[in-house]
Amino acid sequence: MKLEARLESLALGGRAAAAGAGGRATPGVVAEAARQFEALLIQQVLKSAHQAGAAIGEAAGALGPYQDLFDPQLALQLSRQGGLGLAQRLA
Repeated sequence: MKLEARLESLALGGRAAAAGAGGRATPGVVAEAARQFEALLIQQVLKSAHQAGAAIGEAAGALGPYQDLFDPQLALQLSRQGGLGLAQRLA
């Protein structure tokens, strides 16, 4: 599942959880949304880094065509393990 689809699913689930909690999102929903946001940000940074490398003539690397599959998973894992620290600040 693409990260964007996960964020949309999380947002819809968050609205349902918020509605059930008197209009306020639960801390768990907020924390997960923050982690997903951080993962999306990391993914965009990785994508920009790959594009910059390609622009200056660097080779695609060992992953080649699988890079688009690897980056979202790497970004998600990094955000789950603390990532940039952004999720902790947002939640």
